[in-house]
Amino acid sequence: MKRKYFLQFILCLFLTCLWSGGVNVPVVHAQDDEALARWNQMSAEQKQALRQKYKKWKNLDKGSRQRIKQRYLEFRNLPQENKQRIRENWKKFKNLPAPQRKALKEKHARWQQMPEQQRKSLRKKFRKFQQMPPEQREQLRQKRKKWQDMPKDQRQRLRKEFRKKRENHQPALRRGPGLSDPGRPQGQRRRPRG
Repeated sequence: MKRKYFLQFILCLFLTCLWSGGVNVPVVHAQDDEALARWNQMSAEQKQALRQKYKKWKNLDKGSRQRIKQRYLEFRNLPQENKQRIRENWKKFKNLPAPQRKALKEKHARWQQMPEQQRKSLRKKFRKFQQMPPEQREQLRQKRKKWQDMPKDQRQRLRKEFRKKRENHQPALRRGPGLSDPGRPQGQRRRPRG
């Protein structure tokens, strides 16, 4: 059933490309025959659903249509295993309850708004999390759940306490190989007190 809608979407994109002149003529005839064959195999309800989708497509602004076309072309150029993974993820997403889909969309929107440096940091943390032993990951999940179950006012109080401790904490200078105390020229040894 989901594949049917995907094919309908592809057909809609194809027809849009055809009507906008974005497809080479020799390719059009081959694709046109395939599209016509798929159209003839559709039920009346499927055809009506496709017409409604096309109507939505026509009502989109030019920028939105261009973004969708670009994404489609990027998808088309992906290796087959990536396409399959995307299709499976899309099916999983569509099968989620509406509140979870909405939450994921909101998270994605926040992700898109993040500065690149913050996204880079989160990716790094996620890779680190993936490399942890399963027991350690489970401990972190339990701590996260405990945090989420905590009343909002208590979380806010703990955040303030943490920030206050962090501001008052003066980190010690760390010396690594090849680094000396900033107060002494390099090569001089510390004199013993006595």
